[in-house]
Amino acid sequence: MQLVRRKRPRPVVPIIALIDILAILLIFFIATMTFRTPRSVLPINVPTTQALPATEVHDARVELSVTEDGSLFLQDDPLELQDLTPRLLAAREDNPDLKLELRVDRELPFGLLIAVWDALTQAGFPIRDVPTRVTRGVEQADPG
Repeated sequence: MQLVRRKRPRPVVPIIALIDILAILLIFFIATMTFRTPRSVLPINVPTTQALPATEVHDARVELSVTEDGSLFLQDDPLELQDLTPRLLAAREDNPDLKLELRVDRELPFGLLIAVWDALTQAGFPIRDVPTRVTRGVEQADPG
């Protein structure tokens, strides 16, 4: 009795077909991927009235008011947002010890508040040194 060993055929994996499939998958994933763009964020915690105790400020401060409609007033003088930084720089040159107080309306758009804070920072007034009063219905006295 003669036992013949049959050679098993080696399985053949079609590499070329796999490369084609991998290329198609790669193109699919690249085409459907959404790229994240880096963005700048500010670490801001907006407190509630219970979380933020009111403090009294006893020193003389110049009031910067922002109304609900976005009107800006330095003391009682109206000004535009783009004029805020130059006016604050000029006021700081006249009085190096100038201290500000920001008074904003509760309904003020948050983007406008950020723009005002940015102008304050550019003029050399750190936000932490400018106390803010949030009120309902900020109104200015008629200068005339």
